Amino acid sequence: HSRKVLFKRSPSQLMLDAAVDRGKAEGRPVRIWSPKSRRVWATARVVKRGYQFITRSENRNGLMLAHDDPSTIDIFRNYVFTHRNDPLAPRTERASKYELVFKDINAQLRCRTAGAARAGDIARGSGLHFLQLDEAASYPVDPRKLVTSLLATVPPHPVETEVFMLSTGKGMNNYFYEEVLKCMKGGSSDWTLVFLPWHVRLDATREFGTGACQCVEDAFAKSLDERESILRAEFALSHQQLHWFRHVLLDEIKGGSAEARLRLLKQEYPSSVMECFQTTGSSAFDVERIDTIAPKCKPAPFMGDIEAPRDL
Repeated sequence: HSRKVLFKRSPSQLMLDAAVDRGKAEGRPVRIWSPKSRRVWATARVVKRGYQFITRSENRNGLMLAHDDPSTIDIFRNYVFTHRNDPLAPRTERASKYELVFKDINAQLRCRTAGAARAGDIARGSGLHFLQLDEAASYPVDPRKLVTSLLATVPPHPVETEVFMLSTGKGMNNYFYEEVLKCMKGGSSDWTLVFLPWHVRLDATREFGTGACQCVEDAFAKSLDERESILRAEFALSHQQLHWFRHVLLDEIKGGSAEARLRLLKQEYPSSVMECFQTTGSSAFDVERIDTIAPKCKPAPFMGDIEAPRDL
């Protein structure tokens, strides 16, 4: 039997909320880019924020856009569950397919799939006060055109609005990667970058067996490779966390070469922002070695791009 419990925020959800609070304290609009690991419950937190944002005031319009239909259904169910268990819930005029309409406060919340409508049609010309773009790197349509058209419907600051762009990485040379990189370089003043790594998950640990003696953990500690040792030192990880990480690599990431499985592990469960964006194919450099020594490097005094002269 299951029972309802009070919503308790996880570490990753607290990180999102802290970024929002800092931005508000600095007088900036809520604009969050969040490259993330899988299963950090970021979407669940944004759902709770979105529902509260829409229903605790009047005349607000919200939209959640997912990358596929199953995700749209799951996220909408989360919104409905939140509504049904809210003691202060406003009356719904209509709770149709993927839509909640609150007549008494003239507000609505819609959930849609990115490929289900043209970019210009999704917002229906109405202003969006809350916008949740989920798994944006996997949108089946041109994300730049889609996101640009949606952001154009968000009223400018100081009107209170919230926009969240959440996604695991899907390679480089795409819209999500370019915008995250722009945030890292400080070229997007309104947007805040919130990276959510795998090791903030409370369940990302694996014990060494019931009744296992200390010698088992000691043997594991001696078996750490260079990369695992650096992760442990940089993020103060426990042996149990690294045991979980190794287990996922060896037992859950299937197919391909060892290098390909490691790239997929980094993409799905990144330890750093750049690990989200893995490339396929071969590289002129030893990518794994670069990733290993990168944490030891000093911050770059300048970041930029090298471009060939146009007359070449």
